Amino acid sequence: MLADEWEKLVAAARSAAERLPPVPPHDVVRGGDREQWFAEVGYTFWNTELLDALVVRCAALPVRRWVELAAGTGRLSVELARRGLRVAATDSYAQSADQVRSFQRVIRYGEWVARMDARAAVARLQPDAVLCAWPPLGSGLIPDLLAGHIPGSHTLRAVVGIGEPGGASEMPGSEVELPEGWRMEEWPECERFLVGFNDPPGGREFRSHSALRVYLRR
Repeated sequence: MLADEWEKLVAAARSAAERLPPVPPHDVVRGGDREQWFAEVGYTFWNTELLDALVVRCAALPVRRWVELAAGTGRLSVELARRGLRVAATDSYAQSADQVRSFQRVIRYGEWVARMDARAAVARLQPDAVLCAWPPLGSGLIPDLLAGHIPGSHTLRAVVGIGEPGGASEMPGSEVELPEGWRMEEWPECERFLVGFNDPPGGREFRSHSALRVYLRR
């Protein structure tokens, strides 16, 4: 039954990819209106170059069952599905209009995003690998996944995180911070195209505040 649930969510992301227009190139996103891009795609502004590079690296890992945690709008899963990756999108919906707190922004969740928090998603869907872009502040989500504190996380082979190492996303920024049994990779060919909500429009010297870190089980 769990396998069927994951397959249904994978199919939902693929169906959404058939309906939604693809995201534009990096330069268009980088120079666009921040409020518009947040409403459409969330805290990380997905763009063609970033997604093309990311799916190549994700598809090369020896894993099959991908789940996006704290997926927000769900556009990452849609764009990866458009490129052939089998991924299910999940989120707690904590930033929906009826749940959002005064200091948060309302997120418009895609109908393909399953309403389950990260801990329930890992336990129920039993992924081999997870993606997590800008997890909720204070959730400790990525450190807890790596430490095996979340039921089912002991079977994870890979965790792909996007956010600020040591900052709001609480991602470990170096291998010395990792629990035993994990190693870290950097994917610069992906990271160079990251654009986040807090980044300036930027000229030729544009540098994103975001980082992409990949944690692989040894």
